[in-house]
Amino acid sequence: MISISYDKELDAAIFTFAGDRDYAEVCAAITEYYKGPLTKYTLWDFTKVDNSKQLSSEETQKIGLHAESYKHFRPNGVDILVVPSLLQYGLARMYFGYSEKYGDKTKKAKTKIFRSKEDAIAFMKKNNAFSQDTI
Repeated sequence: MISISYDKELDAAIFTFAGDRDYAEVCAAITEYYKGPLTKYTLWDFTKVDNSKQLSSEETQKIGLHAESYKHFRPNGVDILVVPSLLQYGLARMYFGYSEKYGDKTKKAKTKIFRSKEDAIAFMKKNNAFSQDTI
């Protein structure tokens, strides 16, 4: 299950995953988001997922490549992944690595990874006062 909310003050779309989630579901959420409205930040919150069923490294790579195919629509945007477990963090770092290696090196959306939603929101609040060049 995925719930989507928007925080106008932060200019953020917040995707909260709960229970099971799979490759197709994550890719569908990415595709749906890029139909609009686009925001400065997207927060992908995986803190409520079933940790017994992880995405594979191959699926993580495919999700990274799928997301990269859209990032040119959000120059200077920031994708934020919130992953509480060590395994999820490792997969998120893998996603980040694929997006950096294979993604467009021009002004595309950046990716940040946090272990808590509170830290991610604090980052957005802090950086809303600055230009994108400081992120």
